[in-house]
Amino acid sequence: MPCRTMRVCETHSREGGTFNFKWDDSEGGDFAISGQYIKQTPDQLIEHIEQMHIPDPTHDNHIVTTFASSGVGTLLTLRMTLPDAGSR
Repeated sequence: MPCRTMRVCETHSREGGTFNFKWDDSEGGDFAISGQYIKQTPDQLIEHIEQMHIPDPTHDNHIVTTFASSGVGTLLTLRMTLPDAGSR
């Protein structure tokens, strides 16, 4: 599997802010994700909508990431909701 290099990393990490990440590999392939932040609660929650570009854009994916204390660490839970089963 080729090694990917991140060539674009733009994020405006605030509610309503957008992000754009792009990677390429040594074989000329690329992958990108773009989207918008919906809600952020420091140390607790990040909610956003994203589209993957592989290379055509996917449907909007709704992602909720939560952070909770767990023993001596942090439990990170990420839930991605797609528009329908066919989008998987």
